[in-house]
Amino acid sequence: TMSEHPLKVTLNWNCVQPNGGAPPRSRTSHSSAVVGNTIVYLFGESAKDEHRTFFNNIGAFETDTRTWYTPSLGDQDLPGQESSLPGRGDHTSTVFGNDIVVFGGRNRTTFFNDVLIATYHPTEMSFAVLEGTGQIPTPRRGHCANNVNNQKLFIFGGQASTGEVYGDTYLFDLGAEKWIRCACSDPHPGASTPQAPPPRAFHASLTDSSQCVILQGGRGPTSVFDDLWLFDPRSEKWMSLESQGPAPGPRLGHSITLFGDQMSNILMWGGCTEDYDEYCNAGYSFDGRNRSWRAVDMSGDVLCPRAFHTANLVGNDLYVFGGWAGHRICTGLWRAVPSASTAPLDAADAIGGSGGSRMDPSTGDPTSPSYNAPTPTTPTGAGTDMHAMARRGALSAGKSRLREHHISYQATPYFSPRDYVPIGRVRVHNPTHIENVLPTATLFPDAFKNESRVPTAAPVLASTTGSLLPPGPTAPTDTISPEDGRLCESMIAMLLSNWKTYDPPYEEVKRLLVLARDAIMADPSLVSVDPPVKIFGDIHGQMGDLMKFFNRCGNPVTDGNNYVFLGDYVDRGYHSVQVVCLLFSLKVRYRQRFCLLRGNHEVASINHRDGFYVECLNRYGEQRGMELWQMFNEVFNHLPPAALVARTVFCIHGGLPEGLNTLNDVYKIARPTIVDDQAPQDRLFHDLLWSDPSSCEDDVQRYSPNDRGAGVLFNRAVVEDFCRANGVKLIVRGHENCSDGFYYFAHRKLVTVFSATNYCGEMNNNGAMLVLDEHISAYLEIIRPGDEAISPEEARIALAPPDLAATPAPRRPSAGRASGPSPGPPPPPQVPPLRGPAAPWPPPFRRPRASALPQPAPRRSKHRAARRLARR
Repeated sequence: TMSEHPLKVTLNWNCVQPNGGAPPRSRTSHSSAVVGNTIVYLFGESAKDEHRTFFNNIGAFETDTRTWYTPSLGDQDLPGQESSLPGRGDHTSTVFGNDIVVFGGRNRTTFFNDVLIATYHPTEMSFAVLEGTGQIPTPRRGHCANNVNNQKLFIFGGQASTGEVYGDTYLFDLGAEKWIRCACSDPHPGASTPQAPPPRAFHASLTDSSQCVILQGGRGPTSVFDDLWLFDPRSEKWMSLESQGPAPGPRLGHSITLFGDQMSNILMWGGCTEDYDEYCNAGYSFDGRNRSWRAVDMSGDVLCPRAFHTANLVGNDLYVFGGWAGHRICTGLWRAVPSASTAPLDAADAIGGSGGSRMDPSTGDPTSPSYNAPTPTTPTGAGTDMHAMARRGALSAGKSRLREHHISYQATPYFSPRDYVPIGRVRVHNPTHIENVLPTATLFPDAFKNESRVPTAAPVLASTTGSLLPPGPTAPTDTISPEDGRLCESMIAMLLSNWKTYDPPYEEVKRLLVLARDAIMADPSLVSVDPPVKIFGDIHGQMGDLMKFFNRCGNPVTDGNNYVFLGDYVDRGYHSVQVVCLLFSLKVRYRQRFCLLRGNHEVASINHRDGFYVECLNRYGEQRGMELWQMFNEVFNHLPPAALVARTVFCIHGGLPEGLNTLNDVYKIARPTIVDDQAPQDRLFHDLLWSDPSSCEDDVQRYSPNDRGAGVLFNRAVVEDFCRANGVKLIVRGHENCSDGFYYFAHRKLVTVFSATNYCGEMNNNGAMLVLDEHISAYLEIIRPGDEAISPEEARIALAPPDLAATPAPRRPSAGRASGPSPGPPPPPQVPPLRGPAAPWPPPFRRPRASALPQPAPRRSKHRAARRLARR
């Protein structure tokens, strides 16, 4: 019967906070199945780029108790395969009673057409293969699968490894283990109307109360569909369902579920457009009584746009997990309660009405068989900005209907939208006690105002020789050999317990650098990190300060937190080699928990001049030290520039340069990259490492020349616009010494964190570390300079090789005096024969040369001298 008005549906979203268990790693292109009150998430991919990992694990969420379970995979009955279940993505999972049936999918090397079956259990599941007979489907991915009458498995469409898109229909009888190819798969020649849906993949389907299969959307060989079809398994025939009015628009990678009292009501959510450049977090409802679509109202917390996710209805609750948002994995488990009412259709609810699109940009076609993330050598543009699209108005005819209705993109998977991430407290670690205080301007005066700028000379890239590292693996892997694991664990144990006297052996460091290069390249240029997380600023070779944080705030091996390091691990301090070896060992051994970003001192021309080069030679001798220094810098060239915590907190070393409009711009940065101020391979990458906030937040100019001679200065408007356009709530950066260890900018939307105390032995500054918990509540850990610092004389003894008298240290080029002129460009790294007296170590601090750029007006301050040294 036709109703007077279509149903009006409202979704009230909130992020599910579990009561127990560990959630599975965020993923996309996975599958899900509902067994009783438990949602089982199977397999999937870690990303949609060339470094993705195909998972072979399972996570289960019990909705009644809000508890996560991780069933282990026991002995698998898989003929012709190894005992371990191969990972896969773009497959399907279908429930038959308590059994889960998996079909198809692909991994890095194989497309599957096997049928796996397992009985769900919260602690262990074992899959067996159903050996089918009859007309067996070809291997495929991106198909759909449904339970028909609890007896047969329905399969339609999909994509082959060659890129061919299928339009065939199959039924698999689980009792007889026999495949049947339906006659509708072969249309009759000369038919005036289509007798089956056109070939497609990455569509959505469901089984209604009459055991008919409903199919919607998907991607065909040349276009993306917005049509709706119904399959009757009794007659094995398809029927097109024409909607009474406009459809939501072509899409793929979306989800559809049934809801409400009428089992003919369909709820569609998410997906991406035909060009794979826009992602959606809008919902649409289809009223089966009058065959009309209507936009869904949203309330509560708002999800980020996504596709290739899963959506399941358990009771009256809709659960969404995972997905891909163009350049990142979507995190968190989301729950909504659909509520429906009958109301007239107004202009705001109409499909294709007025209003701009708020889609999110992607990086290409993730459904292509050979899809890999683009790796241009230079940025290809600002991408698609959702607010710019809104200002431009409607898109093309298809895209204008695929829009977000009453959705704000300023969303986060972890808490309700707010202006900034507040830092609730500061824990100050004194030598004898710990203080818990509030971050106020009275206690931390320098944290609430900007540092004055002191110019420095621009760096010059030193010439380098060919690569000393062996070629990396053709495909990234999440595992290391037992021998390499023991090497990393041994080095971690020695450095954590005996760092003052332990020099990592030369051969072990060489092997560690190869492992670190491979582990780092497995991360994209914009690394996605889940909370809880600890964020460290600049360390600058001060191993004692790093040990203070680890000893007082948690052992990195055992505390279970994720870690983000913002760069500048080397130079100026006395133990740069120990710092880098410890962080690389932690990254290799616990690569999913540690994220190492690149700083401006992870550049050959800078660390050749500022101490790391000389330290390598002093520790390992001329030939070996120079070789290790070059290998270290090769690994530095692979470090990513940025990380994104909980889709909310953007972490970089420097700042926001011109040309940075979207997070996608960072994701597309190619690596390895040589960051040289004179001729950088990627100017955006270079400026991300060197840029700073302006000395005046309300500077009229959005960008101005940087007194450093590299990068730019940006004002508050740049920070606010970037946060608004990308849904970012907080930007965390390093790059600048802070008297209090941290300082704010742009109304607390940006915070600078500096972790090295008493910088250069003269600044007497605090060190800080930012902590974000599961709910993105932030607080600071602060250490005072002093009790565990190593003296320069101790450093000289620790760094000197045994035959220092017989083999003098290499002369430091153009060291100068603290009050003398700035040194010129550094010489090439080829070391000449050693002559003359040994150069002083550590290198003396030098006052930088004044820049030719216009200087800001001087400000009177009793701390002016300290500030000028800090800008060094």
